[in-house]
Amino acid sequence: MIGAHLREAAALRRERWESLCNRCGRCCYEKRVVGSRVITDWHRPCPHLEVKTGQCRVYDRRFELCGSCRRMTLAHALFTRWLPADCGYVQHYRRRQGGPVPGRPVARRGEKESPHAIVR
Repeated sequence: MIGAHLREAAALRRERWESLCNRCGRCCYEKRVVGSRVITDWHRPCPHLEVKTGQCRVYDRRFELCGSCRRMTLAHALFTRWLPADCGYVQHYRRRQGGPVPGRPVARRGEKESPHAIVR
């Protein structure tokens, strides 16, 4: 009985966590580490990404169908610099700090973020 309640609570937490994603698709591009930086290759999207809409074609099954897809975690939201500043996960955990996070890429209006546009 307790196990069922714990599983239900965990499912609700996962559902709430997933609801933070704004489905922009910008985390679905190939990344590589160069020195201490993560560089996003905007010319190499995941094969399951519908580039025009930013939507994953297999979102509900992405972890089983795409070996490079990783579950977003609280640690990613708090500490990963390659996530865009308007990422739903980042906004949720950084909004209380009021403003851009130093070192986090910031896009100009209407543009995808560049790994070279850094807030100082």
